[in-house]
Amino acid sequence: MKVLAVIREYPPYTWGGGGKVSECIINFSSQYGIKFTVIVNQPKLSISKEIRNNTTIYRVPTLGSSFLTRLPSFSLYASILVSKLQKQFDLIYATSPLYCKIKRPLVVHFHGTRYGEYLACKRLKKPLHAFLNRIYVPFDKVMLKKADGVIILSQNMIKEINAMGGVKKEVAVIPNGVDTNLFKPLKPRNFNSQEKKILYVGRLDLRKGIDILFYSFAKLIKRIKAKLIIVGEGREKKKLFSLSEALAIPVEFKGKISNIELPQIYNEADLFVLPSLYEPFGMVALEAMACGTPTIVSDVVPLEGIPKFPAGDIDELADLLSEVLPSEDKLQKLSQTCFEIAQKYNWEKVTFRMVEFFKKFK
Repeated sequence: MKVLAVIREYPPYTWGGGGKVSECIINFSSQYGIKFTVIVNQPKLSISKEIRNNTTIYRVPTLGSSFLTRLPSFSLYASILVSKLQKQFDLIYATSPLYCKIKRPLVVHFHGTRYGEYLACKRLKKPLHAFLNRIYVPFDKVMLKKADGVIILSQNMIKEINAMGGVKKEVAVIPNGVDTNLFKPLKPRNFNSQEKKILYVGRLDLRKGIDILFYSFAKLIKRIKAKLIIVGEGREKKKLFSLSEALAIPVEFKGKISNIELPQIYNEADLFVLPSLYEPFGMVALEAMACGTPTIVSDVVPLEGIPKFPAGDIDELADLLSEVLPSEDKLQKLSQTCFEIAQKYNWEKVTFRMVEFFKKFK
């Protein structure tokens, strides 16, 4: 089956988890007879073509530093290419709006929605950010209108889709996966260190709730010896650094870490925390779990079977940290639970479900 994929975030030009997800989907789908040609992003005003690992990759301009310019510029240039290439394929798979007339079955994949981002910014009392996301909701509506099939990450996203007018086409709830060959325990886990390490990995973005983690951690270290490890880059880095100094808490900012190095980072942590205020899925939490790292998340993260706290609640998070972190037994049990849950999200299993969904439109 020949699939033309239109993906607006793809390595090496990534700013979130979507690029990593798309690369895994393409790599793992080949074993099920899917031959991808992909149209992806690059920060250059040119169109290029390359072949990597037997996959043809077209790179088109994706301009600017925010979705306000990246989204329309990528969709414009990608649509031009789709118009020229689509007749060669059985199916079009897209994570970005397409402006051209579609002559093949189209499956769209939402890694998040502008409406969900709008709600998150509204909760954060960021009216400008909320407004900007709101005016871009029509881009998602274009995707819904043109789609023959829709893939979403969780049941939570159904509400977002319905708020944008819903979709009468077939919808599949298929979560993201994790590469369990890469993300795995590197040695038997033990949690007897005198100083506990709490880890966060991801964008340093307002909606990730990292400041909530800092305030909760400030309460925790009055009772427990611990330090925070923060992996990632983003616009909030300077503010978070200043906040850590103001709270006088031990925080190590590691910056951006390559995918190959991440398993070691996860394996060194006693606890992983994802304190997001809006999260379509939470792939970094799943990576940590696959490494056997005890993991807790806010209640907006659609991963089940692990401890959760109300998003944005400093006291509830501090209480949960105080309950779990000092107990070697609780950490050990949570480590095993997280590892077992993560195995259900192996990319081979997830991509098989996607391929089966693709075949419905052949």
